[in-house]
Amino acid sequence: MKYALQVYSSLLLAIIASPVAAQSENCTEIGQLASVQGRVRVQAADGNEWRQVQLNSQICEGDTIQTGFRSRAAVNLSNETVIRVAQGSTTRLENFSSKSETKSIMRMLSGVIHFFSRKPEEYAIVTSTATIGIRGTEFVVSVSDEQTDLTVFEGTVQAQNDVSPVTLSGGETVSIVEGRTLRASTIVQPRDLVQWGLYYPPVLVLGERAGNSLAAAGDCARRGDFECAFSEVEAVDDNSRDGLYHSFVASLHLAVGDIEGARKSLDEALAIDNQDADALALEAIVALIQNRHDDALASAQKAVASDSGSTSAAIALSYVQQSRLELEAARDTLLGAVDTDPESALSWARLAELQLALGRIDDSRDAAGRAVELDPALSRTHMVSGYAALARIDTDAASESFKTAIELDSADPMAHLGLGLALIREGELARGRREFEVAVALDSNSAILRPYLGRAYYEEKRPPLDAEQYAIARQLDPNDPTAYLFDALRLHSENRPVEAAQELRASIARNDNRAVYRGRNLLD
Repeated sequence: MKYALQVYSSLLLAIIASPVAAQSENCTEIGQLASVQGRVRVQAADGNEWRQVQLNSQICEGDTIQTGFRSRAAVNLSNETVIRVAQGSTTRLENFSSKSETKSIMRMLSGVIHFFSRKPEEYAIVTSTATIGIRGTEFVVSVSDEQTDLTVFEGTVQAQNDVSPVTLSGGETVSIVEGRTLRASTIVQPRDLVQWGLYYPPVLVLGERAGNSLAAAGDCARRGDFECAFSEVEAVDDNSRDGLYHSFVASLHLAVGDIEGARKSLDEALAIDNQDADALALEAIVALIQNRHDDALASAQKAVASDSGSTSAAIALSYVQQSRLELEAARDTLLGAVDTDPESALSWARLAELQLALGRIDDSRDAAGRAVELDPALSRTHMVSGYAALARIDTDAASESFKTAIELDSADPMAHLGLGLALIREGELARGRREFEVAVALDSNSAILRPYLGRAYYEEKRPPLDAEQYAIARQLDPNDPTAYLFDALRLHSENRPVEAAQELRASIARNDNRAVYRGRNLLD
């Protein structure tokens, strides 16, 4: 793997580090952990010990952040920057306090970080081979001992080594090595570099099929303790590693963004049985999230044909059907799933989502309630309960549901989006916008999230940030009406009625003949 050496270094540090260390008494808070998966540690500037941190832990001036193997984190910094930290990464934050009189510096020591920075020239990134200047942008940096790879998705970034400077714009990349003249090149699919940061919704239902080992691993995963989950599955005897085992391991890899590990496990499951419904269901979700819609449909249909009673196959098919706006069909698929397996909390939670998408708020609330009864530790149940509460304009209940969902699964971007909507509805625009930024950081390839972030920038009167997000959304999904509608409102406010009318017509054309405007997420 690209950063394998850094992963091994992280494991060595984890062995010698203290499992819990007291926080520095001199902490000057500069940010918070907005998402934590796996082992994330922090070392204070005035100490040598590492402390394991959790969701919402504060980040202090001078802290060094480290993610372990099969771990990810998102950090919400006080200078309106969100960083998404991949596994095996280590970075130190210096002079980020508002009281500091010198320029903020992020020292990337190893690994990969995806940056979302909206304030130009607020800080610089320093690696072993490069100095990178920020101009309010979105980009990814990968660091090893000998080389720094920089790719820009949006905006402009300046970088230099000991020989020459270079300026990069969206879609450009450069490899920075000491003693080499820097030259930018164009990359066709730059966002493929952050596949590790995508969110894959859960579809695999173990139920009564799980033995003691998988049941224990499943309990660990539901608590967000993926180190425990992987430890449990790795202890399983080789002779007991059947197709269900490999599919479950694949689902763990997807939960922490390890697409390579997931692919290997799915191949092993399908090598045992190429009609394995669980593995095919997971393949369908991977294809769907990666925008390979035809492959997703083929895998989902194959999964259902292989085992018509498979709950995992039904959930995967419902996602594919929803992506094709076959809402009634998706709802019926889940009605069949809960009839076949009425004890599946995930099926009831998924049914609640689809009932809400169809505007059946009471039915959605009932389905979500049933899911909570069956498994109150299921994040998506609380997430959809939050959207149902929003539909009733009950922002207090919505906020509580979204916060609970985030505590259970901080990597789910839809929970952060929902919390942002609830906060804005309550008049807290800045806090809501920050949740939108976190949501985008957690799933940067999602066209669903971008228009809402753009709309928040619009309300804050921060052009051209609003228009930039609408443009990205259109690139990611040209068929979603949301970005066109929001951009029409922006253009109208700027007294550009002809262009506004064009954008509005484009939104209507993409609204699939629905009488009421709905975005592709179908939950807003």
